[in-house]
Amino acid sequence: MFFPRRSIQWSLLTTVFLVVLFQAACMLTPTFSHQGRLLDASGNPVPNGTYPIKYEIFQSETGGTAVYTETDNVQVKDGLFTTSIGLSEPASRIDPTIFDRPTWLQVTINGQVLTPRQRLQGSPYAFSLASGAVVQGAEKRDRTYNGRANSGAALLVANTDASADGGNGLIAINTAAATDGDSDITAAVQALADGSTYGAIIKSADYRGMYVKGASSFFDAIFDGLNGIWVNGSCTGCVMSYVAQNAGDAPIRPGDFVAVENVIVDPDLGTPVMQVRRASGPGDAVIGVASGAMTRQPVGDVNGMRTGGFDPTDGAAAAGDYLSVAVQGLVQARAAGTGLQPGANLSAGPDGAEEATGAGFARALSGVDAGGMVWVMLGGQ
Repeated sequence: MFFPRRSIQWSLLTTVFLVVLFQAACMLTPTFSHQGRLLDASGNPVPNGTYPIKYEIFQSETGGTAVYTETDNVQVKDGLFTTSIGLSEPASRIDPTIFDRPTWLQVTINGQVLTPRQRLQGSPYAFSLASGAVVQGAEKRDRTYNGRANSGAALLVANTDASADGGNGLIAINTAAATDGDSDITAAVQALADGSTYGAIIKSADYRGMYVKGASSFFDAIFDGLNGIWVNGSCTGCVMSYVAQNAGDAPIRPGDFVAVENVIVDPDLGTPVMQVRRASGPGDAVIGVASGAMTRQPVGDVNGMRTGGFDPTDGAAAAGDYLSVAVQGLVQARAAGTGLQPGANLSAGPDGAEEATGAGFARALSGVDAGGMVWVMLGGQ
């Protein structure tokens, strides 16, 4: 049926909603409904029947090139029709990324373009947030917490609830544990800053800036840069430790005094590794106290991030195995007997720390506990 130009008056009601269709690959099929009413020049509904319709989505109100085109036939009754855009062209489904900016819908009936284009509102833009979507910030906002003005943000989460639980868990991110052995590259949060910028800035106005805790058998954090950590202030409770390898014949238990024999460089990590043995006499070159055994994991690289390395483990370090050795700080050492008292100078003996006849290697800060351990302060000598 042919309609002379301008003979159709178009009353448009656009209702947009998400339709999730689970295909074999469980992919989201972006569709949205479209309802309209066709009237003739006198304002009466057009005759009932089937009418060819063409939908085009543009990213401009006038002109430009359509970013999506679809043709269909709609059933019109009493001038009304309802259809779904995005279902009739399975070979060219709507690309969700076209909704990352304002879009307009142009409708053509029987070859006649109905004007003006209708701006799409609401739900279609949610398609751009499908799995794997990239969120880019363009809106200029002032960030009062760091004094920066007009800074674009891809994601801004703000909270003004100052109650006890108001800001608790403002953002919660959880990830399932890796099941394929890639736990060292699986993270709930990953951040990469391009150029000469901080990878992260964490600041609290009235409390601790950060809380970090790992599993009992893993480090709380790994810093893998060339220059280490710069601390402006004190380090409360810090113990300085180094990775070592048991170069002796006897196993080394946590709390044993160890003597250094050599230093080698791990060929994969570029990390210095002390070669040590369990100290057994006052003439040994005692370097520190064994903190615990370690395992050496294969070293790799994933997207510029080093994987593998050394992980703490339970038990003693057998000959050839790795261990962590504390060289400075407050630690517990294994005592040879129960008679040590606070203030006693200590040296290494065949069964553990014993009172020295001279200056000794370290000084006892406590008596011997029920586990046979004594607190000592290592000076990093």
